[in-house]
Amino acid sequence: MAEGIILSMVLTSHIGWQSEFNDVHPMIGYEYNSYSVGMFRNSLNHTSVFVSKTSQFDGFSIQYGLANNYNSKTIPMIIFRKPIIDHVNAVFMPSYDPAKGNPTAVIGVEVRY
Repeated sequence: MAEGIILSMVLTSHIGWQSEFNDVHPMIGYEYNSYSVGMFRNSLNHTSVFVSKTSQFDGFSIQYGLANNYNSKTIPMIIFRKPIIDHVNAVFMPSYDPAKGNPTAVIGVEVRY
């Protein structure tokens, strides 16, 4: 896990949702000892601030924490990452559509600079 300033770009697709979403998510953050803080452009096209912890496993990681500014709410955040090549990860974020009562997901590719 890198420590220091992290810049990334995540390109996503929203699975199971009926609405239009932002699919381009630039992020800047700071990581130290598996903890991170930062900001990113969220799926609602708003700037979100997050705080999180990342746990490393054999071949993948899970980042979990909180992110704000989703319809004026702070929500839980969980991101599963699987390295593809250096500085490129496949990402999976489970989600839920409360209006429809359906599980949903966000999948994508993250490039870390």
